[in-house]
Amino acid sequence: YHGARLASILGRRDRTALLLECFLRWQSSRADDQEVKVRVMRERLEKVDAECCLLRSQEERTRAEARHWQAQAEAWHARSQQAEAELLRRSDQEFARLRALEKELAQLQAE
Repeated sequence: YHGARLASILGRRDRTALLLECFLRWQSSRADDQEVKVRVMRERLEKVDAECCLLRSQEERTRAEARHWQAQAEAWHARSQQAEAELLRRSDQEFARLRALEKELAQLQAE
């Protein structure tokens, strides 16, 4: 009877140890899976972050280029307005000179 009881206790202990070992291996496997998932997620985030930085850089260059062309357009517009004002001024002078010459010619013809 003593031997059977001892065998039963040892069997239970071995089953408990086996169950504990299985549980620890399962827990370790889950931790490894989580670690892999975390690593994959981190790599994805790093890739997305790099793409985002690249897009920000491209956006800054595009904005700078847009500011450059806006300034160019404004400068060309200002030069165009100056040229137009100069043309109008010269036209006014030419017409004034033409009127003066016509008046002088009319006076000469009247004499």
